[in-house]
Amino acid sequence: SRRRIPGAHGYPIERRLDYVWVYLLLTTGEYLVLALVGFGIIYFFFTPNAVPHDLIPIVQAMFAIIALGFGWGMITLVLSRFFWAWPYIAGGLNRALILFSGVFFLVEFLPPDARHVMSYNPMMHAIALFRTGFYPNYPTGVLDTTYLAYCAIGAVFLGLVLERITLRFES
Repeated sequence: SRRRIPGAHGYPIERRLDYVWVYLLLTTGEYLVLALVGFGIIYFFFTPNAVPHDLIPIVQAMFAIIALGFGWGMITLVLSRFFWAWPYIAGGLNRALILFSGVFFLVEFLPPDARHVMSYNPMMHAIALFRTGFYPNYPTGVLDTTYLAYCAIGAVFLGLVLERITLRFES
């Protein structure tokens, strides 16, 4: 009879990044369904303004948010393997970045000094870009899509590089 290797089921070797990709795809799909249901409920029961007038900035903002989340998640994954307190620090940072990203208020109506400081948060730009898809007259004085793209690409690049470097240390 053929000798069986314990744990080998004929599947290719699974790596840590495979689990991250699957989690990313499942979470993205889940949030897309929740967004469609949420905006559908708002449209049918509250206001017809829940339908976007331009899908392109909404899709761009969603891709930027996915890229930022993936990159930051990879960075957090790597750093948490070396620093036991990093998940707690990252959790606090995540809450602060969400709170100061303009979800609950419009950054454009803040004093200029506050707008300048908050413009360093790439999530603020993603949220402003998302809002431009719903409101054609949304003020875009703070929105910088180039900065958003550079931050998203930089986070993904840094996260993947750190993940690849830690694989070399583990083997």
